[in-house]
Amino acid sequence: MLRSKLPLILSVFCWMTGNTCQAEPGREVIQLMDQPVSLFEWGLIRLQRGVENLVRLEPLQHQGIQGPEFEWLNSSVIYDEAVDKLNISFRLRAEDRGNREHLCRNTIAYVKENLTAGWDSEDPSDVTFVGSAFLPYTFIRRHEYSEADIRRGRYMDSIAHIDVVVQADRNPHEFTQCSSRLTENDMSIREFPPTKAKR
Repeated sequence: MLRSKLPLILSVFCWMTGNTCQAEPGREVIQLMDQPVSLFEWGLIRLQRGVENLVRLEPLQHQGIQGPEFEWLNSSVIYDEAVDKLNISFRLRAEDRGNREHLCRNTIAYVKENLTAGWDSEDPSDVTFVGSAFLPYTFIRRHEYSEADIRRGRYMDSIAHIDVVVQADRNPHEFTQCSSRLTENDMSIREFPPTKAKR
């Protein structure tokens, strides 16, 4: 009974108090609504969401990544304009220094496998999940890509780098860093602080 009269009660309340019960967007909100978002900016957002889902929805521990016990810390997607490089970064924390490099390598392999799933490097019309994030259609509708779309998508694939940092459990300044281009097999591995050479 009361539920059916609720709209009438609210209308009377607004009329009696002189308050407007319908608000309009403020000036600042309207100004923000009028600002266009570029396909590049939207692509960074889409890619960041996809990268976060790699570890949030399906934790790395459950994906067959072997190595020491580790804790997932964060991920980021950043474009470095100075060097035209798209950095996809992951940070983890692990206790065992001896196995940090192994964990670093396996994490890179897992990320690449997921971001390039279904991608055919020999097919000039194919792009990875990374490249498709910057295109006007979703990855599922790849058949609708134009030649210009494919060219842009493959370029974004070519400048994408995967960086994984596995830091020490008790000292964040001690870590192993692995880096690799998304579409290549080479990988660089560095230890910080650098290990001293034996005499």
